[in-house]
Amino acid sequence: MPLTADRHLESLATAARRTGVSVKTLRRRIAAGELCAYRSGRLIRVVASDVDALFVRIPTFRTMGEAAPVRWGGARHPSA
Repeated sequence: MPLTADRHLESLATAARRTGVSVKTLRRRIAAGELCAYRSGRLIRVVASDVDALFVRIPTFRTMGEAAPVRWGGARHPSA
C-alpha cells in the first residue's frame, strides 16, 4: 500500500505509549505480518490507524442488543 500524505506515521515508542501496549508487542505484530511498518535507515514507523486496527471490540450482551446477564447468585439453574 503506498504511503500518502494523509497517513500519520509514528514511532513504535509513541504508538506503544498511546495504545498501552509494549514496543516488543508491536515488533512481534510486525514480524508476524499483522502490522505494516516502514523503515528509513534505523527508524521504524507505523501508521497510527493501522495500530488502532489491531484492537477489536469484544461483543457483550448489551452491544448485541440483548438484556444484561443475570448476576452471580441471582436466578439458579434447576437441579437435575
